[in-house]
Amino acid sequence: MGPLKAISLGIRKVFLFSGRASRSEYWWMLLASFVLVLSFQTVAASLIIGLLGPEAMASGEFTAKNLPLGLMFSASVFLFSFLMLPTVSRRFKDHGWRGGWFYIAAWINGVSGAGVLLCTLLFLAGYAGSATRIFLPFIPLSFIPYGSVLWCFWIGFVRPENGPNQYGANPAGVAA
Repeated sequence: MGPLKAISLGIRKVFLFSGRASRSEYWWMLLASFVLVLSFQTVAASLIIGLLGPEAMASGEFTAKNLPLGLMFSASVFLFSFLMLPTVSRRFKDHGWRGGWFYIAAWINGVSGAGVLLCTLLFLAGYAGSATRIFLPFIPLSFIPYGSVLWCFWIGFVRPENGPNQYGANPAGVAA
């Protein structure tokens, strides 16, 4: 399957978790998602830094200057997850596994995103110190989904058995 066909198929199935995904659909969708998210981050970071100045990149306690950049990066994680979760789920099913195994990492990612949102609301309410203290426990949670990257490479490189499985026909069209 060529890149344009694989990416268009992945985008058409962005809300579809049933069925199976081929390796080419998976890799091309992953590349397209990376390019889209990196483009979003580059444009948004340039705009934020251009409008707020270099202080927008400051680390440490949340301030009005560095909050927009942090929120933009959190939004990009959600965008990437939104684009890739259905494809990853269908790729798991291509191996005969339940697609829900990957949802654990997505759920943890959602919890860490909720922590960022809570800290943002506290900051906007004037509790910057409290927001920083509450955010610290969510930092380790935000790295857990990256452990699932090993799964993602495995499902991307390892060819499943030929033929249909309980989730449908082989998406590569190879018969047993």
